[in-house]
Amino acid sequence: MDSTLPDQKREAARYHHDIAMCHHRDGDVASAIEQYNQAISILSDLVSSQSSDPSHAPIIKRAKFDLSSAYSGLSVALADQSTAESDTAALDFASKALEIRKTVMGPNHPSVAECLNTIGSLSFRSGNYNRAADAYQESLQILLTKTGGKEENKYVALAYRSEEHTSEL
Repeated sequence: MDSTLPDQKREAARYHHDIAMCHHRDGDVASAIEQYNQAISILSDLVSSQSSDPSHAPIIKRAKFDLSSAYSGLSVALADQSTAESDTAALDFASKALEIRKTVMGPNHPSVAECLNTIGSLSFRSGNYNRAADAYQESLQILLTKTGGKEENKYVALAYRSEEHTSEL
């Protein structure tokens, strides 16, 4: 097997992910969802077909992280459709992103906090304020641990801001 093939597949998926983000920023949610799904398809295939080959372990780890990012982006795009069905799917995809992130990066990595913040936001939007508060609090704890308790960090500030929304209810 050509050793560059996994890299090429990952790059193709990353292009779809980047295009999805551009569509999403431009308000073309349907096209964004289509592109996120393309990225997810390529990355899922790459992860499942290569995961048993030890020489591909580094690229598979990066592909898994990319997969979690695509799931996270898809979750936000689906939430932007604002239907009960899309809101449920959004939370499901955000949860998938979180589980992959925890597996790849460990449970206390700042990128896990990012996924928790997304889950908090989606939960808040759907009216599940307890779940939102729990996700925001877990995110904040991870970030504070990583900064040694220092609150002078933009991500800690965002986590506080997100948590503040739920405490106002």
